[in-house]
Amino acid sequence: MASLFFKHFVDSLSGNSRLKALVRRYGAQGYAAYFYLMEHLYRQGGDPVSEFDARQLARDLKIRPERFVEILDYMAGDECAQLIQKSGEGYESRYVRTVIRCNKKAASKRSDHARKAAQARWREASEAREG
Repeated sequence: MASLFFKHFVDSLSGNSRLKALVRRYGAQGYAAYFYLMEHLYRQGGDPVSEFDARQLARDLKIRPERFVEILDYMAGDECAQLIQKSGEGYESRYVRTVIRCNKKAASKRSDHARKAAQARWREASEAREG
């Protein structure tokens, strides 16, 4: 299975005031919680993370589940300018959904291009055999 990845800019912390606010309040736990949540959201295709699943993620990071949910609620609040969003389904990221949608469009374009190129090569080879 191919590994999935997302861009993590080297200035994520210094260039993002929302992430800075999170780290000022929760330190390394806030930073880890944010990026672990992003990784999970990407793995799940952008589907929201339920509070139950968030508690499981907390255990992976060795953060008390109540603390992790508190951190997520802070990320979804005004103090972090809605770094993530909280809905009835759980925690999600519009940014992650947008990136996934763009990546799917780009992959579809590459696939269409590859298919058309293969068909052209097949036609050329077929014509060469007949001619």
